[in-house]
Amino acid sequence: MVKYSNVFLCNAIGKIGGVETFLYEIGKKYGIWDITVVYNEADLNQVRRISKYVRCVRLTEPIRCEKCFMNYQAPRERVIADEYIALVHANYEVENRDVLPGCNEYYGVSKWVSEAYERLLKKQGCDKPVKVCYNPITYEKPNKALFLVSATRLSKEKGKDRMIKLSNMLTEANIPFIWLVFTNDLDRIDNPNVFY
Repeated sequence: MVKYSNVFLCNAIGKIGGVETFLYEIGKKYGIWDITVVYNEADLNQVRRISKYVRCVRLTEPIRCEKCFMNYQAPRERVIADEYIALVHANYEVENRDVLPGCNEYYGVSKWVSEAYERLLKKQGCDKPVKVCYNPITYEKPNKALFLVSATRLSKEKGKDRMIKLSNMLTEANIPFIWLVFTNDLDRIDNPNVFY
């Protein structure tokens, strides 16, 4: 039986998606730790991308590890771990998914996701909290200015708050950017790099 330290277990790694970005960013930010991404099926381009930073292994035989971080319906029955940790990437109430029972810890990628998952766990008799752990984000300083374009109403449901937050983060990090916003809304974002 093969032994690893920290395993991020996925049933499938697709061509694109949130879990795929999460695995890439985890590797990029924490690749100095002993991390292994273990999967049943995967898009080879994603595996190549992720394996720049961490070990990637197809699950062909049972494995042993210290910590097993599971995404969605991971093939847990083939992994023996000292500790199982569920990583919740979506609102399972909305998506009508089954929760991962019997984990030592639970983490959701947002407060909304965590609260929904906690409600589902309680329905199954589990009173463990679901903590919030936002997806890690890394960035490299660009040589050129970022050029962003949005065609939208400037409203909460269309992400105006996120646009304000991102424009402020880019400004604070001294990342040059130009953001063109095509809108007829008069309630504009107050940032010198955002143009209408």
